[in-house]
Amino acid sequence: MFLYLLFPAKSVKAYFAYKVAQIDPQLRLTAKDPILRLPPGIKLRNAEILFDKTPLIRWESLSFFPRINAIFSPQKIVRYRGRAYQGEATGDVFLVSKDDWRIKGAGDGFQAELMPLATIIPQGSLTGTIAGRYDLTLDHQGTLGLAVSNGSLTLNEPLLQVEAVNFDQVTLDAVIEQDQIRINAVQMTGPDINCDLAGQVILRRPLDDSIIDITGTIKPHPLFLADLRKKLPPGFLSDQIAQKGVAIKINGTIKTPEVSF
Repeated sequence: MFLYLLFPAKSVKAYFAYKVAQIDPQLRLTAKDPILRLPPGIKLRNAEILFDKTPLIRWESLSFFPRINAIFSPQKIVRYRGRAYQGEATGDVFLVSKDDWRIKGAGDGFQAELMPLATIIPQGSLTGTIAGRYDLTLDHQGTLGLAVSNGSLTLNEPLLQVEAVNFDQVTLDAVIEQDQIRINAVQMTGPDINCDLAGQVILRRPLDDSIIDITGTIKPHPLFLADLRKKLPPGFLSDQIAQKGVAIKINGTIKTPEVSF
């Protein structure tokens, strides 16, 4: 009974929902009534984070544990652990003050095809196992790194007669500054192509209206290039492509991107 009085679970749930809304008024955290767990902490079941009514992530379980050694420190630290889409994320929330906090952590094992966030991009579907790291603050500053392994990108509408691309790994390194995501590097390696991209995304509401400006180079492997030449008009792909690659530019919005070569 003492623990329930010391850590009132519903109040803690409301507190974290308030902190999520501080990031952006359109962000919302919902969950079933939390339960107390040991060591002292709470567990949220079916916790969902939404942005403008669009689900970003649904946690099967999301647990929070205050770090005992930081209870009497000016900066409180809360450890968290979440499970979703066959993966798990762990990290810390640093509560510097009422209006200043930071979240840092990492995750692995998430299956891309199960995540609702993939539906924001209507041009295709992604499969693979996602791992990531993140370090974000309340004022929309931070870093983000992602890696998707052993997957494929399937396009709803073929691009240059290509319907799908298989890859061994795709990595992303980005910096978040207010409503801008600066993409330092996106690299793809695989049996079909290698790809290097960089650029930026300007976030808008709704999310699929966000503006993209990305450029880079695609280098098809010889066998993939030979198969592609059979499908395209003669001379469309030069012999230098295998050596230098194809320059690509993607701009417009997430909902209606424009691709040029």
